[in-house]
Amino acid sequence: MKNKHLLFCVLTALSAFLFSCSKSDNTTPPAAVAPKLVKEVKSTETANGTTDINTLVFEYNEKNQLIKRFYKESPASFTTYTYSGDLPLTEKIYINNNLYQETANPIQVNGNIYTMLTVTGNASGSKDSVFVQYTFDNNEITQFRVLIKQPVTITDMKTGFIYSGGALTGGNYISTLNGQQSVPSSWAVKKSDDKTNPYLNAGRVNKTLMSIGQDPLARGKNNIQEIEVTEPAGGGTQTFTHTYDADGYALTTISVLGTSTYRKEYTYTR
Repeated sequence: MKNKHLLFCVLTALSAFLFSCSKSDNTTPPAAVAPKLVKEVKSTETANGTTDINTLVFEYNEKNQLIKRFYKESPASFTTYTYSGDLPLTEKIYINNNLYQETANPIQVNGNIYTMLTVTGNASGSKDSVFVQYTFDNNEITQFRVLIKQPVTITDMKTGFIYSGGALTGGNYISTLNGQQSVPSSWAVKKSDDKTNPYLNAGRVNKTLMSIGQDPLARGKNNIQEIEVTEPAGGGTQTFTHTYDADGYALTTISVLGTSTYRKEYTYTR
């Protein structure tokens, strides 16, 4: 529970424009259409007769930069961002409407690597640190790393993603606890659609601040329809069913795994 709280305290626009085209020399050039950005992601998990719902909400400024994120079910706890140019200048975390933590220049950029570091106190008075690092290839995250340093434990978790032509083809995960490595896991995308991923127009900064680094459904230009676990052997296959809006963006994603049903609903800025 403590690690989840630490991750919340850490956690995360450049965007592509869509143009309508006209060949006529006598007409005024059309204005750029604002990019469609994901505004809400409602996640519903039903298992053993119990339903858990979490709705993550994103708010943007006029430059399509993420300025606020929170869960609709607990709106008194939220994170806000201000900017200097393209990079966040401050990150403020509120819990029960009270400012819990303020960080200046929360993202450090070194080429294709974005790093966020948070240091916070615990009940014993010592300091814990959470180091979050995103490695990019173009606009896509190729590695999402979380390093948590606590008084008696050091946890290092790495999630990797593989692409081909902008489409996600596979991924892997490995973690260590005090230097002891877990059994690695990996998976391959067996089937994708030709429609638009809800996060297509989220630029690098938004992808970090929206905290979607570990979610394979947020990766790549299309939507995953089938994933096969390759390690450990015999891991099985998970399928995803999508519905779409008139522009080809995913509206819902449903997956059944064992006795659990997972559903995501996406709402956009336009």
